[in-house]
Amino acid sequence: MNDAAPANPASDCVAFSISINAQERECSISREALNTLSKLKNIDSTDADTLELFKAFETFIRPVAQSICNGKISQAPLRLTPENMESAYSSPIKFKSAIRVMTFASQNEVRKDTVP
Repeated sequence: MNDAAPANPASDCVAFSISINAQERECSISREALNTLSKLKNIDSTDADTLELFKAFETFIRPVAQSICNGKISQAPLRLTPENMESAYSSPIKFKSAIRVMTFASQNEVRKDTVP
């Protein structure tokens, strides 16, 4: 799913959508939340733009958004915060699905590279 886009250059966040019970849910993540995630992963994010950071961590971010929604549909866009990133990163039980997604994505990349 490649629906991520800068939400508003002035707000310095990325808007994206997730599917909950076959319905699209609008979400956004701030640069501050992306910076927090970068720090938790010991990655220097000073030279990366906001969209690049989102794409780098997308396999972590989308499951966090889905777990926060927990199957509930709301009219307001979900805004991911630095606190959401810290909580998800420090809670392996809450975040097992993201780890599985990240592992699966990594395995697919390896397979892609090895196929002629």
